[in-house]
Amino acid sequence: MRIVYDYDKRLNFVPMFNVWQHDFTASPYKEMVEKNIRISMDAVAAFEAPEGVSLSKYSFESDDASVHYYVISPSGNADLKRPTIFYFHGGGFICPLDVMMLNNGCFYAKHLSCNVILPEYRLVPKHPADVMLMDCINMYKYALENANTLHIDPARIIVFGDSAGGCLAFDTVHYIKEKGLAMPKGMMLIYPVTDDDLSPYDSMNLEYAEWNKDASMHMWELFYKAPLSSDDLRRFLIPMKAEDFSCFPKTYIEVAEFDSLKDQGKALASKLRSAGADVSLKEIPGTYHGFDNQKDNSFVVETLDHRCKVMKDMI
Repeated sequence: MRIVYDYDKRLNFVPMFNVWQHDFTASPYKEMVEKNIRISMDAVAAFEAPEGVSLSKYSFESDDASVHYYVISPSGNADLKRPTIFYFHGGGFICPLDVMMLNNGCFYAKHLSCNVILPEYRLVPKHPADVMLMDCINMYKYALENANTLHIDPARIIVFGDSAGGCLAFDTVHYIKEKGLAMPKGMMLIYPVTDDDLSPYDSMNLEYAEWNKDASMHMWELFYKAPLSSDDLRRFLIPMKAEDFSCFPKTYIEVAEFDSLKDQGKALASKLRSAGADVSLKEIPGTYHGFDNQKDNSFVVETLDHRCKVMKDMI
């Protein structure tokens, strides 16, 4: 019988069959994931921004490919330079942008009067992991080079990522820091993936977590399936393997109580704090990986409100 953790009752969450708790690299679960991806892509294509914000889709050149990205902006003066959130979406490195991220991006844009930029970076294993990361880095560089056109205030930027996107967000800031590029004002990582070594973390023993140890093992298997296109970005790929944790911007890391990734997020916060970074760590009791997909739930709205307050202080 499946164990059910003590989830917060306000979430109205009833655990059901979860394909991520199976080997989604092989049949029949691989086909289930592919079907879910197609459904997600159709939902994103049909998405309409709520009142108070606009949603536009563009593309930019990332090395040898044209990469799409979305811009969410608050209604009003279209020529006004605004704070901007670079939002790197989650999905285990293999799933594309989901409606959940668009909903949350719309919330942030409306409540912070800011732009939210979401790149549809190329995914593993079809593309090497360093190509995926380079798409995120190139998005950041492209946006700064076109700040006037995109109505970005370069002095008020936050890099944001959830789950696997949290890994990419950290990696992007790490690269920016090492290369001497214009740093963001803040970094927000939501239940982030931070390490390919799962052995040091007690929370990986949460066998029935919505994202459990087996899920991470299969995720990293796909992450490394395609050989890197070069070795140039290898040292930036895994947050916990960074050699220098100093000089990162103000950082907020949020973890969920019943998430196997919880201790990875805490370990990254400890590394950054030990190196002198201004880090806030918040564990949300009674929650699971991806709990903030319930956009109309009052508990989730309260959490998103808190994130907005943190980001407002950053910019």
